[in-house]
Amino acid sequence: MLLKSTLAAALFSGTMLLASAAQAADGLLDTTLDNGLRVIIQQDSRAPIAAIQLWYRVGGIDEPAGKTGISHLVEHMMFKGTPTLPGKGYSQTMGQLGGSDNAFTTRDYTYYYSKVPVQHLARTLDIEADRMQHLSFDEKAFTLEKSVVEEERRWRVDDNSFGEFDEKLNAATLAVHPYRNPVLGWPDDFAKITLADARNWYQSWYAPNNASVVIVGDVDPQAALAEVKRAFGKIARRSLPERANLDALQEPVQTALQKKTIPVPADRPIVVMQWRVPALQPGKPNKEAYALMLLARLLDRDPNNVDENLARRLDDWDVSYNGMSRGFSEFVFTATPRKGESIDGLVSALLREASILRNFTLHEEYLRHGKVSWAAATVFASDDMLARTTAMGQNALYGFPPDAYADLQAGIDKVTLRDIVNAADAWLKEETATVGILQPTPRAAKTHGAIHDR
Repeated sequence: MLLKSTLAAALFSGTMLLASAAQAADGLLDTTLDNGLRVIIQQDSRAPIAAIQLWYRVGGIDEPAGKTGISHLVEHMMFKGTPTLPGKGYSQTMGQLGGSDNAFTTRDYTYYYSKVPVQHLARTLDIEADRMQHLSFDEKAFTLEKSVVEEERRWRVDDNSFGEFDEKLNAATLAVHPYRNPVLGWPDDFAKITLADARNWYQSWYAPNNASVVIVGDVDPQAALAEVKRAFGKIARRSLPERANLDALQEPVQTALQKKTIPVPADRPIVVMQWRVPALQPGKPNKEAYALMLLARLLDRDPNNVDENLARRLDDWDVSYNGMSRGFSEFVFTATPRKGESIDGLVSALLREASILRNFTLHEEYLRHGKVSWAAATVFASDDMLARTTAMGQNALYGFPPDAYADLQAGIDKVTLRDIVNAADAWLKEETATVGILQPTPRAAKTHGAIHDR
């Protein structure tokens, strides 16, 4: 599966905490085994279950030219068996244990998760250690899985108006940065990936010193750590390829408004206005990032918080900013115009909205409401065991302490109206904006096969 953003992203904080290899007062353990495997465990005894995740530091950003989509393809192959559990043995076993499982590939990483009754923790860890080392690469299974991914592309992109638009807009606006490539890969590249390519990718990146195990559940952290050591401790570390050098892949500085009109089979137009903005950085104050996070929350889906000239033109409205990224992040307006509304008029209204934000027009009442709303969302999201496991795994992967998300509200609470205006003034300028316009074209009849369950 693909993951462009996650609920857990809302849980992360730029406020740094000192990560410790010792068990913390809240039942958190964070340590690294001799073979380089990072292990993060948190006790949560509200239910007799455990969430287990394996995170690998490899994603679409690491793929060389001509091999786009290979990380996602290997993710699919991870469910095609080992000599010990051939075929669909992994998912069948997870079902027999009363558990659930899935996986996601993103631009920056790949991760696998399962949720099982806690008495099956040891068995689940054995299975994960097995497929870290002994994945089968059968030609027939590989060919079938390529067709499954090709079908996934059809329903996510080819038959999905916004998916196709988003992919084309991304490629049209980025010249050199690997974020221009879709995680599913370009069709011509994907068609050429061989079984040997996939095996080499797996053998290059799937190593304990390129992975983290995250466990949250009704476990004693020290006892769970002993099980991780038993299952994974004997797997040898390996030499790893160099990850993409993002410093050498910087986009040219944008000095003028860009407009990209992209014809796509669709029923309605959509206008996207986006800016490349900073991501959260470990060890930094992240004042601008916090301000952009809160600003996105204040504006998202609430026409009462935007200029009347814009609100009356909107049928749907979304504002997003995800501060967790190896490369740059993006602050994005996504607007669906009301029927009959001029696209040029909507673009002008969006630019006016950005100008208004740069000139201190939000009210203290909205700021207080946004902070309270953020606090509530953080509490509810962190109450979900799987979301919290994901939050800690992703947080650690980007260089933050795994439990740094717990201090998110402290960073948000410090944001002032002036901070928001300063961040908007620094980053939401007309000359650095990119406007993407989905121009609807007639839909053609399309036929495709059934979606196969892996």
